[in-house]
Amino acid sequence: MSSTENTKAAGTGIIPVPVILDTDIGNDPDDMLALAMILDRPEFDLRAVFTTGAAPGLRAVLARHLCRVAGRDIPIGVGEVPPGYDEPVRFHVGYFERQGAVLSDAHKFPPANEVFSGLKVYGEERITLITIGPLTTTASLVKSYPDWSEKIGKIVSMGGFISLWEKNRYLREHNFSSDVGSAFGVLAHSEFDHVCVTKNVCQGLIMKAEDVPRLNTSGSPARNWAFGFMREWFVNREKKLLHDPLTAVAAIDPGPLKFKPVRFNVREDGKIRGEIDEYSHCQAAIGGFPKADVSWFNQYFYG
Repeated sequence: MSSTENTKAAGTGIIPVPVILDTDIGNDPDDMLALAMILDRPEFDLRAVFTTGAAPGLRAVLARHLCRVAGRDIPIGVGEVPPGYDEPVRFHVGYFERQGAVLSDAHKFPPANEVFSGLKVYGEERITLITIGPLTTTASLVKSYPDWSEKIGKIVSMGGFISLWEKNRYLREHNFSSDVGSAFGVLAHSEFDHVCVTKNVCQGLIMKAEDVPRLNTSGSPARNWAFGFMREWFVNREKKLLHDPLTAVAAIDPGPLKFKPVRFNVREDGKIRGEIDEYSHCQAAIGGFPKADVSWFNQYFYG
């Protein structure tokens, strides 16, 4: 897919949105599902992938392999390690390895900041950064590049929690709570839009074991590969929340999600809650959405 401004995806009439994906692929399958969808859908123009988490080079191998399955040569950069973060789980690594991922290449990837510095933007376009893991790498890039906003126009994060009715309810949300300092360092910057797809709304999207037989894999090597993984994953499990695919879709089409200006607070134990604040530059998804509206999401994820 061309990276020139306003280039339409071949045969679709769609002008793809330039995106970077910052992911902790390897711990939870929804990161892999999100990447497969981004590679598959003409609405996305994937410019780079950054890996965040323990063993980021190994995560880069996993991301590269899925990109290659899709027939894509995407720049991949090794990012930062949040404090106390687990390495990729053996189930994921084993599946990738059986499918041909070369794990010994984990040391061969450049740092994320090097990949970022080499990215080009065209004319007035700006890249949307989708973060579906801890914000450790994103925070490092924001700090390292004063001209960050010349390339990035919006950050869309899977993170945060909002309680509109229980004022004293705080909750540990994995991505923000894994590295609170980085999360709030990014949230503090106001020179670009920041959209948070909160834990609240993610609870409404579930893939179940009985969904596996209807998974559409025709014409999409990446989706076929990822759904093959899920068939094995569901052997001993019943459901999977689709936090990260939802976040990726919301970056290009918010659908029925409702966003309000929100300010997040954090306690010493890392638990978080957000509250509506009309002066905040951060927009966050509040409430939930009717199950009938899941069809909006399904057309991207399953279609």
